[in-house]
Amino acid sequence: MATINIANLTFTHKGDYDGSTAYVKNDVVYYSTNGNAYIAKQGTTGNVPTNGTYWSQFAAGSGGIWNAGLSLGSAGQAVKVNSGGNALEFGTISSDFVRLGTATASSSANIDFDGLFTSDYNIYKIFFHNVVHSSQSADMYIRFMQGGSAITSSTYNYHVNQEGYNDGGINSAGVTGAYPSNSDSKIRLNGDGILTTANYHASGMVEIYHPLEATAYKCVIGKVHHFTASKCLLSNFFGRNQTTSALSGIQFLPQAGNMTSGKFYLYGMKSS
Repeated sequence: MATINIANLTFTHKGDYDGSTAYVKNDVVYYSTNGNAYIAKQGTTGNVPTNGTYWSQFAAGSGGIWNAGLSLGSAGQAVKVNSGGNALEFGTISSDFVRLGTATASSSANIDFDGLFTSDYNIYKIFFHNVVHSSQSADMYIRFMQGGSAITSSTYNYHVNQEGYNDGGINSAGVTGAYPSNSDSKIRLNGDGILTTANYHASGMVEIYHPLEATAYKCVIGKVHHFTASKCLLSNFFGRNQTTSALSGIQFLPQAGNMTSGKFYLYGMKSS
């Protein structure tokens, strides 16, 4: 019966290949130059893994999986292919659409996203849902912010178009409407503003473009969906403010009272 040396059946992970390390038979290394793993045939120092006298290929295209020395990375990072396309590494996954801020309404007079506009993004979207107001028939409004404060002067213009469905049918009495203003202290987002109790809530989206632009008026567009016990309504709006100065943020507020609940999410979108 043949004698088997158990030591010959084992191997030892040694991480990235290092030309200064003394390797022994059955050591396994990861070679980043080609992304392969190799196992030593005999003791060797300074002989690269592609040297067939000292090494045999252990796994092709392992891309770092055999790299026992791969660091864990930091919170929020993910494993990705490196810039050379020949190994794995931990890093931050870049995106052209990034969430920059989150806010929750709870007896809130206003929700502010301030100091989050940067040159990294030219387009911003704010999504909100389940927004409820404490005051009956309190419409939703927004204001622009500069230097940490809301612009409250009567320099806003807006137009809201609303359509909806109630028990009487599509666009039946009291559902459809247009709401223009040429001089207001804020921008109205919706038409029929019954947003009280858990059954009367609003969800929607606001878009703002180039808020740091310093040569043109600032404009927003968006839509709001809300419903009551008997109505389902959709409002599309457009608004602007007659300022050519850069904006620092945007503020959401009810016509009266507070916002008793609701979630808000600000995203930035790269345009290049």
